[in-house]
Amino acid sequence: MKRVPELDALRGLAVLAVALFHLNLKSTNLFQWGWTGVDVFFLLSGYLITTILLKNGGTPGFLFNFYARRCLRIWPIYYLTLILMCLAYRIFMQGIRLDGLWVYLLYFQYGSLYWNGTEPPLDLPLSHTWSLAVEEQFYLVWPFLLAIFGKRGLIPIALITIAIAVLMRQYGYPTWLLLTRCDSLALGSLLSLVFLDAEWSQRKVIQIRCAFAGLLILTCFVPVGYWLLTGEQYTMEVINRTGFGLLLIEIAYASFLGLILTMLGRPILAPLRMRWLVGLGTISYGFYLYHWIIFVLSLGIGRRLGILGLWWFDLARLVISIFVATLSWFLVEKPILSLKSRFEYARSSKPDLESVSG
Repeated sequence: MKRVPELDALRGLAVLAVALFHLNLKSTNLFQWGWTGVDVFFLLSGYLITTILLKNGGTPGFLFNFYARRCLRIWPIYYLTLILMCLAYRIFMQGIRLDGLWVYLLYFQYGSLYWNGTEPPLDLPLSHTWSLAVEEQFYLVWPFLLAIFGKRGLIPIALITIAIAVLMRQYGYPTWLLLTRCDSLALGSLLSLVFLDAEWSQRKVIQIRCAFAGLLILTCFVPVGYWLLTGEQYTMEVINRTGFGLLLIEIAYASFLGLILTMLGRPILAPLRMRWLVGLGTISYGFYLYHWIIFVLSLGIGRRLGILGLWWFDLARLVISIFVATLSWFLVEKPILSLKSRFEYARSSKPDLESVSG
């Protein structure tokens, strides 16, 4: 399958930003916005999955093949991690609570926050997997919405989805739920419409590029305008207080992704084809899944040795996470992904982008 190195590189940058944010480096605020790297994942998933659905939906056996391929990509190391962690914690820790394990087995992390605001306890460092639950729930719902409403219904569905997310955040729901973070996925799905017809998008490439560039510049100026009007900086507190705050960041990322898609293969994007960055994107799923677990487990070691917060200790935690993700890719993920060839879509003459969809 053809991979798009620039999109792999974007995944690599996104997962690195999230990891650096989770390191919580006290000496710098440079990575305080690293958490938004998750929205880059969501945008790419919305774009790539919607493209696959629009190009292949309706062909014989499509849904079965689609879900089989998604399961092969997401489930193996996720459930393997859950099993190994439960066993390890049971053996080495006393009184561990696993009441909430069923939530994670069903990819329903924080789902109870929709109605009662409480989560069953789970004493495992897996809180970051909320984003995996959001994507799994998206995969479950989105194909059926497109099957019902079709390509013509994509724009109104996406706009309604964006409105729901903004309203949910405005009413105080946390941003760890599908209905509060689905605007990134919806924006990505709208991008798929722009580039679905390759001949049309190539013919209109200048206009498309100018539109995305203008939108990106506009979103960058909004925080400046907000500061001039209110005297208040566009901080995390502002984003959490307003439902539109996060949407602005997502639109900026979507505009940037749109620009990237108009320039694939061009010399200007050579930095996004660097081998190490593309490689990081290739292992990004494992890196994301393992890094927080490694960071949390290494805290005790750092405290006992008195090295917590030292730059080289944080670097070591990062390198170990990448090493574990690399082993996972070659020993587990890549061999399992080879089974995807048994679930090819019936119409294979059109470009297949699933290989970069995570």
